[in-house]
Order: sequence, then structure tokens, then C-alpha cells
Amino acid sequence: MLIKHCIYCIAILLSLFSIPTLIYSIKNKDGNICKNIIWLDMIYMAYLFINIYIADILYIPRGLEMWFIYCLVFISVVLYIISIVLTRIKVKKLQIYTKQKKSTTMIMILLITLPALFLSVNVFKDKYLMNNSDLILVYHSSGNGGFGDGETFAYAIGENFCEQFDLGIDTDGYHLQKFLPKNAIMVNSNSIENYEIKLNEEDNILLVYKNNQCICKEKFNSHYFNIDLQKAFYIN
Repeated sequence: MLIKHCIYCIAILLSLFSIPTLIYSIKNKDGNICKNIIWLDMIYMAYLFINIYIADILYIPRGLEMWFIYCLVFISVVLYIISIVLTRIKVKKLQIYTKQKKSTTMIMILLITLPALFLSVNVFKDKYLMNNSDLILVYHSSGNGGFGDGETFAYAIGENFCEQFDLGIDTDGYHLQKFLPKNAIMVNSNSIENYEIKLNEEDNILLVYKNNQCICKEKFNSHYFNIDLQKAFYIN
């Protein structure tokens, strides 16, 4: 999964989670569970803001769909705040405090750690691909040339893999070298020794040959067209 899609998934899931937490904060009558709800609301709000900001830190390209995510996050933050306020009021009035079960604690730990773990796995996967690849290719699809039609995509190519990634490729890979290993060298696509690169837009296929042997045959998204190579790196 691309990091961009991971960020979207986390934002959507955490936003949707604000609805059951609000309902549960109204129905719940246990003081300890109320405290757990408050902590979870606050942590998930922090996650939502960090999740959006992390895309800038990692230079992840995003499209116009990000505006939908912003609206969704805004609504969910309002719901989380309402949940916190209602729960705080209820905590002051409640006198029932049952002993917290180990299973409840485990569920809380799981709910708190899963979003961070999900994002971390995808970031480390991209970093691993980049560190173990021989060739990095960054392309820009102009589409029809209209507002929001452009999209940047990239591939990490090694002896046994050819994977799309999006870590550091925003602004056509301008910041990508920050994430590449130190032995990565920017090259002209036509002067990579022993390599031949072919991009077939009609069939949406990227072909890479090394010493006349095909090491990459990857089908890319059909909505990528009017494609130009922006950056190429050879990792020695």
C-alpha cells in the first residue's frame, strides 16, 4: 500500500470512529470507561492532526481528494470534542467505578498503537525498497493538463522486485535524495549503463531491461498518461 493511501485510510477510520465513541460516551455509566474514552478521544484527535502533517514531513504527493479528508477530519474533531465534554461532565456525576479488566486495557493499547504501527510499516517498507534497489524512477503524469490532473508516481527496481512507492516524491521527486542511500547517483535515463527503460502508455506498462534481460514488467494505473520522466537514480 502506498503511504498516501495509508494516510487516507487512517484519517477515514479515525474520523468514523468518532461516531461510536460519541454514542458510547452518552450511554456509558462506568467512571473508569469514561476516563478511557477521554484518553482515546484526545489521542485520536492528535493522530488526525499528525497524520495530515506527516504527509508534508515525508513529502508524499496528494491530490484534490485531500480536501475531502480535511472536511472529514474537521467534523470528526468536533465530534471528539463533544464526546470529551459530555464524558467529563458525566465523570463528575458518576459514582460507579468498576475494576478495569485486563482485556479492556489490552483493547485500549491496541486501539492506541494500531494507527501508528500501520503507518510505520508502510514507511519502513518504502525505505527498505529504496535502500535495496538498483534503480529509482520518478515520473509525472500530466493527464489532460487541467487543474488537479497531474500526479507523480515512482518505482524502486531491484533484481527481484519492481515496486511503486511514494516516500519523498512530492514536487516531482525534488526532495527524494533526502531519503535515498548515500551511494544514490542522479542519472540521465538514456545513459544508465546496462539498463534500458521503456514506458508503454498505450498498454500502461513499464518495462526495464538489464543486460537485455527483463527485470521489471509493471502495469501502472490507467489514468496515468502524458507521462514524463522527472528523476532517475542509480544506486551503486
